[in-house]
Amino acid sequence: MAAAPHQELDALASLEERIHKAVELVSQLRAENEAMRTENEDLRNETKALRTSNEAAMQEAAEPPPRPG
Repeated sequence: MAAAPHQELDALASLEERIHKAVELVSQLRAENEAMRTENEDLRNETKALRTSNEAAMQEAAEPPPRPG
């Protein structure tokens, strides 16, 4: 019956290792999520700026040229 405590320790050590791996994975995923949120916000801002620039260019192109004079 001396093997039972050893098996319990192995099981606990294995569980502890899996918990540590899970914590590391969650931390990594949170960091990746934050990076993706930041990139998404940057891309939204860039898209907004490009739309504004495009609208201004389209409006300018639609205006008649100035008359010489």
